[in-house]
Amino acid sequence: MKAISIIGANWGDESKGKMVDYFSDNNTIVIKSNGGSNSGHTVIRDGIRHVFHHFGSGTLAGASTYLSKYFINNPILFLQEWEALKSLGFYPKVYADEYSMITTPWDMMINTILEESRGHERHGSCGVGINETVKRHEIFAYQLVAYDLKNLDRLAERLKIIQKYWIPDRLKQLDLNPSEEWMDNLNSEEILNTYVNQCEEFLSHVILEQIWHRDVFENKNIVFEGAQGLLLDEDHYFFPHVTHSHTGLKNVLRLCEVMEVEELDVVYVTRAYATRHGAGPFPREVEELSYKDYTNIHNMFQGTLRFGHLDIDLLKKSIENDLGQIGLHTYTYYNPKVRYGLAMTCMDQMVDKIDYWYNGVQHTTSDPDIMMKHALQAIEANKEISFVSYGPTADDVSRLHKE
Repeated sequence: MKAISIIGANWGDESKGKMVDYFSDNNTIVIKSNGGSNSGHTVIRDGIRHVFHHFGSGTLAGASTYLSKYFINNPILFLQEWEALKSLGFYPKVYADEYSMITTPWDMMINTILEESRGHERHGSCGVGINETVKRHEIFAYQLVAYDLKNLDRLAERLKIIQKYWIPDRLKQLDLNPSEEWMDNLNSEEILNTYVNQCEEFLSHVILEQIWHRDVFENKNIVFEGAQGLLLDEDHYFFPHVTHSHTGLKNVLRLCEVMEVEELDVVYVTRAYATRHGAGPFPREVEELSYKDYTNIHNMFQGTLRFGHLDIDLLKKSIENDLGQIGLHTYTYYNPKVRYGLAMTCMDQMVDKIDYWYNGVQHTTSDPDIMMKHALQAIEANKEISFVSYGPTADDVSRLHKE
């Protein structure tokens, strides 16, 4: 079995969605290997534009989606996206691991209350409850996974326990004193009952299936879709301005081991410049730099998208660190054959003068191919699986070397 993994090399927003779309067709299954509804991957195909959160970014090309055990499901936001895709004429096939975590309305609320309390010291959360879901899941009595949604009566009882005991404990842990309005929502029986109904509808659109059931993946084009980027990995030294997720190969390799994938091509994706949405360190940021971006608009949680010059040295360090995960975190001595390449997107936006950092020195050129050459050399990328993109769609992607 062979597979392709699409991984963001920076702080997210690298055009991973476009690259997944490039590799997808109606025989593809896109496996979401991390993250949750906090991802936002833009795809434009045949005049249709959609920002993907729960569904694989190959959906417009006819691909199905598998939500792995490392993906955090949010039934509320899943249903919103399902309706959006249905309005576009798409009814995608979706599988989910029975043990994938489930976000509740209260995880989202506490996330929002916490970020609001931080004021100018916000961590850059998207406000959809990712970290709160993970923290709640650390205590067995409060865990909620996809399998738990099958019995609605038992689900309702579990939610009442979460609402009665977890919420006050968590607010105390975080030293939060929500407003009366927030407390009414946190204790609302109506919100609980509505959420039970939403979970039931969520399951009506999702097939619960374990990753080792090979018949789901047999003879399929397998594409792992990563969320966020290597510099947002929860173990990265930029902590705490990271996501509660492994954004690189760690989860992918564990899934590949169970699926018995023998050959894995990894494509690390970067824009031709750097971006960061939200608070946190941003080497090579240039405050006066700006490019058009219709997906990452200003919002109350992350503010305005920040821009900077591409730092190839940081790119190299991050990719080398990620490749070092091979053989470390699998359950056996699983070592697939791994090739890796680079995809550099948004090259069409680089006009007149291009600034980037390489070997600790700022370089300026008018030829984007020079920057790409330096990046390929730095990470020792395989040109057979390296790409450039000069536009917003998969049709604008070109392979550097034809096999």
